[in-house]
Amino acid sequence: MMSQSRACVGAFAFFSATYTLVFNFAVDLNDPFTGNYQIRRSAINANLVATRRCVAAAVGDERAREWQRDDDRIAVERRRRRRERAAAGVESAAAQSPAL
Repeated sequence: MMSQSRACVGAFAFFSATYTLVFNFAVDLNDPFTGNYQIRRSAINANLVATRRCVAAAVGDERAREWQRDDDRIAVERRRRRRERAAAGVESAAAQSPAL
C-alpha cells in the first residue's frame, strides 16, 4: 500500500512538472516577446556596445580610441607570436622526424 502511494505521488509530480514545462513552452512560442528573458546574441552585443559608449563618455572619445588602438596592437602581436610558434613547432617536428 505504501509503495503504491509513493508511485502515485511520483507519477503526479512527473506529470505536473511535464505539464508546467509544456505550458511554459507554449506560452513562449505563442508570445515570444513578453517573456522574462530572451537569450540572443544581439542582446549581448547591444549590452557591450552600451557599455563601451558609457566608458567612452566617461573617459572621452580620444582616450577610448587610444585604448582600442592599444588592444588592436596587442591582438596583432599575439597572432604574430602564435604564427611564429606554430611555424617553429612545424619546423622542429620536421627536423626531429627521420627522413623516409
